[in-house]
Amino acid sequence: MHLFDKDGLKMPNHEKRIKEEKINELIFSSEKLIEQKQFQKARELLNFILTELDEKSTDAMNNIAAIEILEENYNQALEILNKIVKYDPDNEIALNNIFYVKSLVNDQEKKVFKRGTDSLLEKYDLPKNYQDLIGNGDFIKVGEDFLKHFIKIGNLKENYSVLDVGCGLGRMALPLSEYLNEEGKYTGFDIVKREIEWCKKIIEPRRKNFNFFHADVFNFHYNPTGKTRPCFYKFPLESNQFDFVILTSVFTHMLSFEVDNYLSEISRVLKPGKRCFITFFLINDESLQHISNGDSAVKFEFKINEFRLNDHKDPEAAVAFEESFIRELSEKKNLKVVDPIYYGQWCGRENFYDYQDIIIADKNS
Repeated sequence: MHLFDKDGLKMPNHEKRIKEEKINELIFSSEKLIEQKQFQKARELLNFILTELDEKSTDAMNNIAAIEILEENYNQALEILNKIVKYDPDNEIALNNIFYVKSLVNDQEKKVFKRGTDSLLEKYDLPKNYQDLIGNGDFIKVGEDFLKHFIKIGNLKENYSVLDVGCGLGRMALPLSEYLNEEGKYTGFDIVKREIEWCKKIIEPRRKNFNFFHADVFNFHYNPTGKTRPCFYKFPLESNQFDFVILTSVFTHMLSFEVDNYLSEISRVLKPGKRCFITFFLINDESLQHISNGDSAVKFEFKINEFRLNDHKDPEAAVAFEESFIRELSEKKNLKVVDPIYYGQWCGRENFYDYQDIIIADKNS
């Protein structure tokens, strides 16, 4: 059997042993430095091993990962540990540390968002019944969960200009007020006037780059005296000004010709190359099978062309659309659906991302 050095040249056995002894000596020295919290010196030794002696030394990589963990650089640690597992799928140290780091990340996220919740409750004079105002779920938690979605799968940046269609009492605006920086901007509108009045009173004075306005659009449930039908409503906003448009639980209460108009407006106000984040109830083979099996929380028994209603006597209560229709309609509006779609739990899926289905679409440049 021939042994090779890092440049692919044949290496005699005694040279191999000398090299291994040198690596082990440096590994031992690095571990002593780590114990003394001299992380930079330890990192230099370990990087020397990887660049000059053995670029696939899992011992060196594990020690670097340990440094990253101790410095609370968890994402960097996971990147290194996953690389180790690619080289050595049974590396017990790496596998155990991956599990450990993921538990640390989860705990960290819980602490961050717990602090965020507490600070928001203290900072804003939220109504006593705030948990009941959006239906099921905790008002603050729902907003914080979606902020994580916006960042993780929507690629929302701190300096973005955001439009929140159907902003309600600010369940998205509140966590966004803690995330967007001074360069960022938020605009929210809703058809429920009293909720907009509350946002203008509570949030606007605290964040000068946040703006809310009332859209007097008809809805049987939420604004029965509205002057404008949603199929005719034009957003009173300039074209090509937003980086990120949000609609959560909006199209789940609108019919297809109304969605058609809103998608036109969304496409108009988005900057080229920027994106929208929209939740739906989507009908496809999988969701239909779950509905047929009786797994679904909503039945959508009444089919009308490309959409389905849960209650034909109360059409806007819950509306589902065929996935193919939404894809085709988005394309007509110069919006490209970004795969994958993040399917929800609503129909009884065992593997899901959130409750409703999430579509992200980019405006073509």
